[in-house]
Formats: sequence, structure tokens, C-alpha cells
Amino acid sequence: MQIGTIVSLAGGLPADERAASRISSVFPRNLRSVTDILGQSLLERMKAKARKTTGGPIYVVPESPSAFSVLPSRSANASSFVAAWEGAVANLLRQGAQQLLLMRVGVYTELDFSELLTFHLARHSRLTQSFGPAGALDVAVVSASALRNGDGAYGRVLASLIPRLERFPYQGYINTLKTPNELRQLVEDALNGRCNLRPVGAEIETGMWVAEGAQISESVTIMGPAFIGAGARIAEYCTIAGNSTIERGCKIDFGTNVIKSCVLEYSYVGVGLDLNGVIVNHDRLYHVERNIHLQINDRRLISPMRVRFPIRLRPQPYYGIQYQRM
Repeated sequence: MQIGTIVSLAGGLPADERAASRISSVFPRNLRSVTDILGQSLLERMKAKARKTTGGPIYVVPESPSAFSVLPSRSANASSFVAAWEGAVANLLRQGAQQLLLMRVGVYTELDFSELLTFHLARHSRLTQSFGPAGALDVAVVSASALRNGDGAYGRVLASLIPRLERFPYQGYINTLKTPNELRQLVEDALNGRCNLRPVGAEIETGMWVAEGAQISESVTIMGPAFIGAGARIAEYCTIAGNSTIERGCKIDFGTNVIKSCVLEYSYVGVGLDLNGVIVNHDRLYHVERNIHLQINDRRLISPMRVRFPIRLRPQPYYGIQYQRM
């Protein structure tokens, strides 16, 4: 059976959630779908998972800010997103897809796509959507024949199937990533094995992962669990501890301590700083416990990396680094 996949990228938050959510303080334009978390973005993780399950073609469609569900409404207005989505469906149908797996990246779950597909086929359903304890999840399966045999645009045909959809119950791990606190929780859960999100790197000591091309001074102290991303540079006499992550292409400068914190990709952290319980993304800093967001204008403190240096393909030697597990 040929199964095609369409992945849409969450482009914003509904109006009722936008005011309450502060994830945009960490991810400008809500880019949590495409920013590395422990070495790989949610988008790439979901694509790999779908490819392993279906083996079929995958189309990625960026959403417009007005789209907030994996399933369209009948009143959806024409937009570049709708046009791209319709084109992706048409291409999959032409390629002979019998089922379409529809996903929207933005929430982290460990839903088993093969179990969802098995349930959908056993029920002879035209449309099946996964549901967690709090409501609908943005993963669904639709029969290609239902779309082929409908009248009008594929989105409107799909919307007409929603009242009779089958519900696939999911009781596993869910993190909505609506707040920076939830991002921090996902990182801690992953580093401590409480969920199946795995760091992309070599586990050089128990609970300590280092990705390709990372350069770590011999005087650095790492107290795991911790993650150092691809091409990251950790200067002399730094300390990384307390479930901290340093993502791809970051630089932590001389004598800085990173404790219980996440430094997101291609961020610079200056000399002699103490980061404790924060998330850093370029020139933005969010304090998790105090729920405070700061924009830092002094490039000597935190800032985007000016030059995204090439990541070396082979890991650098780590001899002499002090490793401990907290």
C-alpha cells in the first residue's frame, strides 16, 4: 500500500492562546518546528518517523498565520498555504497514494503512526484523527479514494468528512510546547529518559551527549545529563551542568557557567556569565521560573553568531575534560 505524507508547519497561535502563550518570546515567528531540540528539529524528527513508517513521498507545506489545525474548515479562504496544500494532495494522488498521512508540526508526541494506520484500515474509515486526553492531535489519515471521489477542492472535501471521522485514542507522552517552560520540560524529560526524544550525538559518558564537530576545551567541566550540539564551541573553564543543552553552532565563551539552561542554535554567550534556569535564543533570554523575557542589545553578553562557521564532519578530541554526573 502506498502512503503519502503531508506535513504542515505550525505558523502561529490562535487568538485565544496567543495572549497567554510566551513561546514567541523564545522562538520569533513561532519557529519551534524548525529549531533544533537536542540536535534535530521536530520537523526533521517527524519526517524521519513518517518515512520509516510509510516509505512514501513527503511534502512539507509552511502554514499561513490563520491556519490552526491539521484538518481544514469548509470556510477556509484561499491562500498560498491552501494552494500549496492542494498541490501536494494532487501530486500524491497522481503518484498513486492510497492513504494520506496528514501531520502538523508544533506539538511533540510519541504517537505510533503504524498503529494509527492499522486502526484506520481496520475501521474502513475515510478519515481518522488521533485524540489525546485533552482533545484532538494534529495527526490524521484520510483515504485517497474519498478525496478523489469528492466534488470541489480537496480541502473542502476533507472538511466535509470531519463530522464522521473515526477517533484514534492516544494516551502516551505529549508536550504542547506552547510555553518556554514546556520546552525546558521536554529537554529535561529527554535527557533523563522520561520520553523517547533522543539527543543526536555520541553518548561519550552516561547521560552526556556530544554531536559531530563540537570543540570543547580540556578545562571545561560537564556535569550531566547534558548535550553539546554539532559544531558548538565551549571555551576554557566553562561549566555545563543541570540538564543543560548547547545546540548546534553555539559558542560559550571563557569562564561562563550554563546551569539548568538551554542555549538554542547559533547563539553566542559571552565571557564570565552565569546562566541559571534560562533559555537563550540569539539575543533573547527567557528566565523559566520568573517568567521574564529580555531582549539583550549588548552583543558582548548574548547575541546571534555573526558567522555560521562550517561544522566539521568528525568529532574533536575530548581528552582532559572533567565529566561528572549529578
